[in-house]
Amino acid sequence: MGQQVFKILIFFIFCYSQIVSAVIILVATDDPTQEKAKAVQSTLLKTPPFSMLKDFKVHLKYISKDQVVCKRPFTDPPAGEEKQTAKSAVQEVRKEPESCRKMKADAMQAADSTAAKIAQEQIADSSRLMNCDFTSALSSISGETNADFTVFVKDSEEWAGAGGGSVVTMTKIMPPLTAVHEFLHTLGFADEYEYPSACEADTYCPYLIAGYFSAHNVAVFKDSPPYSSDIDARVKHANQIPWYEKIEEDTSIITGDQLGTPKAKDKIGLHQLSVCDLATDKVKSWKPGATITVMDDLEYGGVPSMFWEGIANKLGTELVSQESSPPNKRVKSKAKVKTTF
Repeated sequence: MGQQVFKILIFFIFCYSQIVSAVIILVATDDPTQEKAKAVQSTLLKTPPFSMLKDFKVHLKYISKDQVVCKRPFTDPPAGEEKQTAKSAVQEVRKEPESCRKMKADAMQAADSTAAKIAQEQIADSSRLMNCDFTSALSSISGETNADFTVFVKDSEEWAGAGGGSVVTMTKIMPPLTAVHEFLHTLGFADEYEYPSACEADTYCPYLIAGYFSAHNVAVFKDSPPYSSDIDARVKHANQIPWYEKIEEDTSIITGDQLGTPKAKDKIGLHQLSVCDLATDKVKSWKPGATITVMDDLEYGGVPSMFWEGIANKLGTELVSQESSPPNKRVKSKAKVKTTF
């Protein structure tokens, strides 16, 4: 009798483990045609590592336009009491960067002013950031899909999107890979493109510099050349490089006496970016590989294979083929090693 109960218990544990390992993404849209939502569904299902995850599902759902309210934080300030509340909340976290105030002031100048034109273009570019309130919509559909994450495709011709939470957004004019880009923000990945204005750089880069947001794919810090050797650079910066454990011992992170893996080396190392080049606090940014990724290019970028297994673990599942993920090679040096993603 006891053995039979034990077998039943093992059976239920097995079934439960299969349920919790499933990853479900809901692609919701207020576009009646659902054309871009279907393209997003297809892209998620065929883009590694998501296409290789065990029990990975992507569902589609149409929701009416009145169920979702979307705003662009850089260009659509809240009104009334909401405005005061939002302003106070922001001020408690940080003050608006001086570069943002200057950009807005420049934009108020005469239309024929060069500074005004540049500022207006920068503000327009910043309007690509879009946040949406799904409270009413999600409450009605969450039980139907049991989704872990939601991608909302807004019926709009404006170039906009945002990520970082359990719900990511994009408009139907955006490339389907936008969904992967924004979802990776939720999983702890940072942008790899250069922020187009000092305002944006000063808004987001401080979080990377201070370590409030520890990105898996981007390191932002001040370098201190010249470096006497590769070991010298490793000792100084090992704890500032999230992927440090994956840099092989024979891959240099300096070129000459300057920080940075030689450009000819297409290996995991320290490859320079320009993400925070316009930030007031002059810092440099780096990524692990030399190839273009989806965090930089929404048309042709992919997800580096070095992150596949980590993404699967983050989602509480595993890759169907473990052979698709390269081994994690620990660097043997005297520098203190930082635990990686």
